[in-house]
Amino acid sequence: MRGWLFWALVPVLLQEDEAARAAIQGWRHPWAGFRAGSRLVINETTRRSHFDLERKQTVFRDQWTQYVWTVRSATPEAVVVRMEGGGKESEIPIPLAPPGIFRGRGQAKGGENLDVGGRIYRCAVFTISLDMDRDAGQRTTIWRCPEAPVWAVRILSETFAGGKRNTWEEERLVETGKNLEIEGREVSCHVFEVTTESEGGGRTVNREWRCEAIPGGVARRETRLYEGGRENEGAYRKMEVVSFEARR
Repeated sequence: MRGWLFWALVPVLLQEDEAARAAIQGWRHPWAGFRAGSRLVINETTRRSHFDLERKQTVFRDQWTQYVWTVRSATPEAVVVRMEGGGKESEIPIPLAPPGIFRGRGQAKGGENLDVGGRIYRCAVFTISLDMDRDAGQRTTIWRCPEAPVWAVRILSETFAGGKRNTWEEERLVETGKNLEIEGREVSCHVFEVTTESEGGGRTVNREWRCEAIPGGVARRETRLYEGGRENEGAYRKMEVVSFEARR
C-alpha cells in the first residue's frame, strides 16, 4: 500500500537535476499548508469473512471503526499527526519532502495524449531514473498537462531487480469535478485509480477521491485486492472522511 501513505511517509531529497525538477514542478505534499488544529474524522470499513454454520458457507460482514486525526504541530519540513481510534492512540511525523520515487536523473520524453472521461489532455512526458545500470534500480514516468486540474494526470513508478521489472504502481486520473458531500457541504474532488502490482504477485487497486481542501488530500478511498484474476472479497477496505476542519 503505497499511494498517498507512501508519499506522506518517505522523505527523500531530490538530486540537483534540472530535468527532474522540471518533471515535478507543481507537486505539493497533501499535508503541506495545514496548521496545528486541522482535523479529520474518518470512518473506516473492513470486510471480514465468517463461516456460517447453518448455511455451511463463508459470508462477509462489514465492520467499521471511527478515527480522529489531528495535526498537533506543523513546520515547513513536517507535520505531526495524532491518530485516535479503535482503542489506540499514536503520533506520526509526516515529512513534507518529495518522495523517493522522484529521486534520480530526469529526461523529457516528448508528448502523449491521455483520455480522462472522454476529455483528451495533451501531456508532456518525463522520466526520472535512478541506478538503472545496477542490480536494483527505479524509474518514474510522469504525464503532466497545464490544462488538467491536477499537477499530474498519470504517474508510473517501477522498480527493477537484475534488469527485470519487479514492482510497479500507476496513479491515473479517471474523473474530474466529482463532488462529495461532507457534513452538508460539497467538496470538489478528482478521482484517481492507484494500481499496485508485483511480478508473480497480486494486484491492489485503490480508488481515491482527492480534494486539496481536506488535510491529507483524500476524502474517500476504496481498496480492492485481486489474486489470480479474481477479487478477494474479504480484502475490501473503505476509508471515508465524515467531517474535517482545515486550518491554514
